[in-house]
Amino acid sequence: MLRKIGLFGILGLLMAAAPVRLGDAFTIKLKKSGKGAVTQHKKEETTNPRFKVVDSDGNVIKDEKKAQTSIEEYKETILAKEMGKRPTKLRRVYSKAIIKTDSKEKTLPYEGKTLLIEKKGDRYHFILEGGAELKGEDANLLDPAFNKPDGDDSDNAEQEKVFLPKKPVAVNETWKIDPAEVIKYLWKGKQHFFPLDKSKATAQGKLLRVYKNDGRQYGVFDIDFSVPIKGDFPLDKNEKAPVQEGSKMAFRIQVDCCIDGISGDGVLDSSVNIDCTMTFKTPDGQQCKVIVQAVEKSKERTTDLSKK
Repeated sequence: MLRKIGLFGILGLLMAAAPVRLGDAFTIKLKKSGKGAVTQHKKEETTNPRFKVVDSDGNVIKDEKKAQTSIEEYKETILAKEMGKRPTKLRRVYSKAIIKTDSKEKTLPYEGKTLLIEKKGDRYHFILEGGAELKGEDANLLDPAFNKPDGDDSDNAEQEKVFLPKKPVAVNETWKIDPAEVIKYLWKGKQHFFPLDKSKATAQGKLLRVYKNDGRQYGVFDIDFSVPIKGDFPLDKNEKAPVQEGSKMAFRIQVDCCIDGISGDGVLDSSVNIDCTMTFKTPDGQQCKVIVQAVEKSKERTTDLSKK
């Protein structure tokens, strides 16, 4: 869950892998995009939350599911950006922007149009070129991506410091990631929805393979993070639901991208899994379980057009 997923882009379809000597070490360096950078993005994100309540006899009292898939395709141009900070003005030309919920499909108002994204004051605004500003449900995909709860406007330097290795690594070599720094980064300015056992959190990265493409160095690496959910979940002011052993939250990211800092091409697959079971007593004293399961998957491909 690197905040700036567009940092990575799609690879070419036909690539000849150059031979790599056993033990060769590689520095993972990602391209820093500035004013004038142009990229093509294709992104699909699916969420599948489930909320289930079961009584002491195993009878299902409540079982709610709500799947949603969003698909976006757009060409993005950075119009204004200060070094070390996020862009303050961008132009996106959308060829596709839809949300699918169960059997329904909604086309967003900016599909087939040009959208200007600009920071004014402490917030980003989304304006159709030659038209009105997008607000409410029309900006549901855009607002959380740009308007952070903590007001953070830094670029990708912080996330790279947290997740990427501090020294060159060889193929099949792992590197340590400080789980405390991951938690701090992911929940910066936000409260934990679930009580986390931070002392048992784990995180690491691993370089899976490397290859050459068009004279550039590419690499495939994984980032894994897991943290147990432990403690009491507040139901209301006077009642708490103890979390059962084995509950946890985990995410995995696989990145296939240019790692020499020359190109922004690459592809990123990520998944977040939450599996939590809690117990509570009803007013009549019956013991029940609340099972919360959620899976979120995202795939984004970005082609760096700046070099074309």
